[in-house]
Amino acid sequence: VKIELSSCAEKEFFIPFITMTDDGMPKDLSLVITREDYEVLVSDLIDHTLETCVQVLDDAGASPADIDEVLLVGGQTRMPLLEERITKFFGRSPSKQVHPDEAVAVGAALFAHSLADNTNTKLQLLDVIPMAIGIEDFHGNMHILFDRNSPVPNQRSFQFTNSRDNQAALVIRIYQGDSMVARENTLLGEFILSGLRPGARGTVRVEAIMSLSVEGILSIYAHDIDTGVTLEQQVNLSVEGA
Repeated sequence: VKIELSSCAEKEFFIPFITMTDDGMPKDLSLVITREDYEVLVSDLIDHTLETCVQVLDDAGASPADIDEVLLVGGQTRMPLLEERITKFFGRSPSKQVHPDEAVAVGAALFAHSLADNTNTKLQLLDVIPMAIGIEDFHGNMHILFDRNSPVPNQRSFQFTNSRDNQAALVIRIYQGDSMVARENTLLGEFILSGLRPGARGTVRVEAIMSLSVEGILSIYAHDIDTGVTLEQQVNLSVEGA
């Protein structure tokens, strides 16, 4: 039905014998869906698509006028309303030079070819994280260590101290997301830092080093700044979308 509505105004949706009535008779499902009905059903998805375009352009410090070509990827981009909204947003019609069902495969083939290409046409892809990664602070806020769109591999270090006298352990919660409230983001895991040496509040200084690999593995270890003693074995967490 979705495919047909890209080229016609309405389409019948029919499934025979979908269920049985109380008296044992077979019942069919038959209804006519119009393009207008369908556009209403998916309008929030189209809005989200354009919101994503705005976010990506903002992250790149660009505007719609800076874009040379707009490529559509996937069969759903054949929907007339989507093309209309994209054309209005970018001020130009999307390119028809790449088949939407083949765009990903073509891009993968071009990149594979470039790996053995030593000319000026060589392509380079930079892996980045789609959302910020940080830890929850004492007030429940998100202390960001890796900003959204940070390249990988990457590494950050941060320092903290004990909040109570003779504190023996700390729990560091690691989140991924763009909210400044830590618990509104996705919890990647907890890093339990044990073996702190006894000391008055604020006197035991600890440095933690967080490394993010190109495979999306987050590794953490920590040591006492003053003694150099490692406090915890390395912990590995998987980062979404890296």
